[in-house]
Amino acid sequence: MTRKIFLLVWFVSQTSLCLVGGPLYAQTATTVSTQTTVTGTVTNEKGQPLPYASAYFKGSTDAGTADSSGVFSITTRLKGPQVLVLSAVGWKETEYPLVIEDYKHPLTFRLRPVENQLSTVVITAGTIEATNDRLLSIVKPVDVLSNASSTGDIVGAFQNFPGVQRNGGDQSGLFVRGGDATETMMILDGTTVQDPFYSAVPGVGQRSRFNSFQVKGMSFSTGGYSAKYGQALSSVLDLQSTDLPEKTTYSVGANIAGLMFAGSQKMDNNGLEYSGTYTNFGPYYALSKTNFDFYQKPENTNLSARWISKTNNDGLFKMSVNYGLGNSGTIVPDPNDPAITIPFGLHNENLAFNSSYKTPLTSKLRLFTAVGYSVNQDHIRWSDTLFNKHDERVQARSELTWRVADQFKVTTGGEIQHYTYAQRFDT
Repeated sequence: MTRKIFLLVWFVSQTSLCLVGGPLYAQTATTVSTQTTVTGTVTNEKGQPLPYASAYFKGSTDAGTADSSGVFSITTRLKGPQVLVLSAVGWKETEYPLVIEDYKHPLTFRLRPVENQLSTVVITAGTIEATNDRLLSIVKPVDVLSNASSTGDIVGAFQNFPGVQRNGGDQSGLFVRGGDATETMMILDGTTVQDPFYSAVPGVGQRSRFNSFQVKGMSFSTGGYSAKYGQALSSVLDLQSTDLPEKTTYSVGANIAGLMFAGSQKMDNNGLEYSGTYTNFGPYYALSKTNFDFYQKPENTNLSARWISKTNNDGLFKMSVNYGLGNSGTIVPDPNDPAITIPFGLHNENLAFNSSYKTPLTSKLRLFTAVGYSVNQDHIRWSDTLFNKHDERVQARSELTWRVADQFKVTTGGEIQHYTYAQRFDT
């Protein structure tokens, strides 16, 4: 009796499994049968195959790669109208609408080449963002700060680039391919920076005045720049300041060499940024000895403010003001008798103003204008001799860019500058 009950239970369980498994098997077979394989060939304009071209359905992960003869194959379960995308390096991406159920025969696609102007390849020691910029290589502020030898200075980071000569730290400037520091033009938001470096005492190179956190992109060229930068230059360093701040922030910092504060205020389509720093290397040099004999340790005060406004027509207006005050004094050899030393004292004042506005006039026409003003004053005491240096620059620039096509644009404009320089010895 027990054996009959066991056989009956076993028969019922096996019958149930077959009944359940049958529909599962049928469903699986039906799913596989609904797959569609799309094949095609990718060629250039002359009908020559493009090996390793990519093909995929837009918005899905169904994709394939062409073989050496340009033939690709994609197996998909998609239904209805889809968009097939074909792409290859150096060729323009092509989209082809396709209804999966209507597909019957292999497809043939001819890709058009992409016209790109070749630019100088720049190899750097840091992490540089790769872009398709026509003229220059773009560097982000984080690249500057991550460069160990730059000490957070923009120009210090570019001194590691190929073609740039390091001067041992005894001179201020960016020396490119043997050119003088005056042959490197530095531009901020379209206007020339008159005094990009702090005034220096003999034998001590100075940092640049730029704040890395207020610069969103740095374009550096060691040749091959466009006509808008002028002539007789070894290099161009074009800086673009940041746009609207993302949010309202405040920050305060302190170290052994000084104090700093900074903040940004976000107000809908307007933004205000401000910062102030005070540095005094007296406490630092008391702990870390230097090879220079400073009878007055370097001391600097810097204040800056920026206003950014976004207009209704996607225009952007920027205005910035920077003021700096510095003092330092060192003992230097007498040029008339190297065995004797004399004091060299420096007092510097610098004021810089910059304003720019860019706006689209039409879908293909863009206007850019910029004005700038800067004044720098150095009061120097060399032993018993007094020196006064004064330089001043006023400038205005206007550019009109017409994008005729994706690969062609025309830029025209004008610029005017008035520059004065005066130096007085003794009386």
